[in-house]
Amino acid sequence: MDYVSKTADPSCPQPAGAPAARVRLAHPLTTLETAPPAQQGSRAEAVVHAAALLALLVAGAYVVWRVGWTVNGSALWLSLPLLVAEIHGFFTYAGYMFMTWKPVRFVAPPPIENATVDFLIPTYNEPFAVLAPTIAGAVAVTYPHRTYVLDDGKRDWVRRLCKRLGAEYLTRPTNEGAKAGNLNHALARTSGEFVAVIDADFVPKPSFIDDMLGYFRDPKVAFVQGPQEFYNRDSFQHASGDHDAWHEQSLFFRTIQPGKNRWNAAFWCGCPSLLRRRALECVGGVAQETVTEDLHTSMKLHAAGWKSVYHPSPVALGIAPNDYDGFVLQRLRWAEGTMQVIRREWRLRGLTFAQGVNYLASTSTYFDAIRKAVFLSILPLVLITDQLPIQAPGSVFLPFWAAQFLSVAVANSLLGRGNNRYLMTEFFDLLKMFAFIKASMTLLTGKRVRFRVTPKGAAPGRGVHGLLAPYAALLVAYALSMGVGLLRIEGVFLQTRHETVQFAALIWASAIMAALGAVIWYGYRKVSQRSADRVMASVNGTYRRRYGTRTQPILLQDLTTMGCAFVTSSPPPVGCDIRIDIGQGRYVLRGRVRRVRKLAGAYEVGVSLHMGEAGRTRVAQLIAASMFAAGEAPPAGATPVPPRAEPSRAAA
Repeated sequence: MDYVSKTADPSCPQPAGAPAARVRLAHPLTTLETAPPAQQGSRAEAVVHAAALLALLVAGAYVVWRVGWTVNGSALWLSLPLLVAEIHGFFTYAGYMFMTWKPVRFVAPPPIENATVDFLIPTYNEPFAVLAPTIAGAVAVTYPHRTYVLDDGKRDWVRRLCKRLGAEYLTRPTNEGAKAGNLNHALARTSGEFVAVIDADFVPKPSFIDDMLGYFRDPKVAFVQGPQEFYNRDSFQHASGDHDAWHEQSLFFRTIQPGKNRWNAAFWCGCPSLLRRRALECVGGVAQETVTEDLHTSMKLHAAGWKSVYHPSPVALGIAPNDYDGFVLQRLRWAEGTMQVIRREWRLRGLTFAQGVNYLASTSTYFDAIRKAVFLSILPLVLITDQLPIQAPGSVFLPFWAAQFLSVAVANSLLGRGNNRYLMTEFFDLLKMFAFIKASMTLLTGKRVRFRVTPKGAAPGRGVHGLLAPYAALLVAYALSMGVGLLRIEGVFLQTRHETVQFAALIWASAIMAALGAVIWYGYRKVSQRSADRVMASVNGTYRRRYGTRTQPILLQDLTTMGCAFVTSSPPPVGCDIRIDIGQGRYVLRGRVRRVRKLAGAYEVGVSLHMGEAGRTRVAQLIAASMFAAGEAPPAGATPVPPRAEPSRAAA
């Protein structure tokens, strides 16, 4: 029997359609404390708010001026699209300002005692190296619970893995409804009062449930969402060389979601999260009608009067896509699912005004791609046609445009509280542009969208993704248009009535060409070559050669179920088989030395592990245990190990 029902439980707060029965809930979590006053009312926050309001005023004045005095009636085909795009940009900024005006970070109350919790891990095709640490970490969560692995791949090795680790294995005859259907199938066969959900590529913190369960002391809280942070910091979406782990989703999870807390509008993002079973029952289970089941379910819960909480501290670490293929596939699914939600729920009743603004601001962000495409198309068209989209003196237009552009850029960065890095954010927005444009078309066509799992754990291959081709075409168009512009300026075959504009357009077009080239190069070249993503560790242990008895102290640096790297003052030779002991023999790793590299006062050793399924299961437990733990004390009498070196590339 499928858990999801056609109608919600009539005893629950009802969504639109039954307004008389709907329960209005007091906003939000009044029994909880927010961030310290120093954080919310500081002088720095006053500067942020002043800059944001100034930018809104300047940008608003600019838009009014553009609408009333600058439309070029002789080139409406060029002028109107640009005007509409700029108006859209103004409202996008206003929505962003609304969401990020005052981030609220709740202080978690102590966990509820003696609650029953089911830990659900939906999986489909993830390999052992990805799935095993997740299951091991979930089983090791300290609060009493039951762990269920929901295997839509129907794999025997997953069943064996669950038995070894102490998790319960669930599968189903069909894969109807993809991830949402898998969760609903499990909900019908479990009974915990609360449900923890984590993706197959995220490893939960031992305190996962303890950190979030206390929020449910408020009986109206439906779900608590944690941030998505990642341990593979060499992923596609991480900025190269970023030591503070900034990534493409940092702005959303570190600033926007806390901002939504203020309005009881935080989204359920699927993982990592904790939900009240009763709330899901009230809305008929996890929404299966779209491929963004988390966003869709969030809207239903909020419309039914339930509360949400965003917990700001990491409770799990996961794997971000390693190449453009995985990155763009994931974003394309999110965007297509959002278009489905808009088509189905655009008349959804029951949301408060502030919640409606939050959902509108977040869902409409996918249309930023169309706005950027309009901006990018203007310069080539100006260079080729010699027509102008704006009718205004340059001495007036340039200062006014620059003032609004700079004020909004500065305000965006300040409102991001360090997480909106302008150049990197624009760069990644450009990388997603054509995927979002493609997804936006489904809003008009109503095309059926298939749920596609983001590839994780397989060795990525360098190649040209189909969605990189439009960037190459755009690059060619820019090159050709710049050639035409040069001919106009030189008066060869073509003439220009706007030489200054043509010259400025050439300079601006050359900068955009450089950006497009960087996008193509990054999309093609930025590939992690690892067949399994390493977990950075700092764990003390020892090693000895296969048939030897003498041990040497080591500091384990990184680890996967396929390989590891450690630092030692006395390295084994390359090609040697060794045994590694962690935790006084609690974890035993066997492998072969593949590389030894000299460091300052020590050696870095890369090892490929040669172990069977049972042995690799123990490694997965070590990965889960070490991901959130500090290094163990060295064995008695051990020689001190030198400080940790730069991250190794020796692990498999």
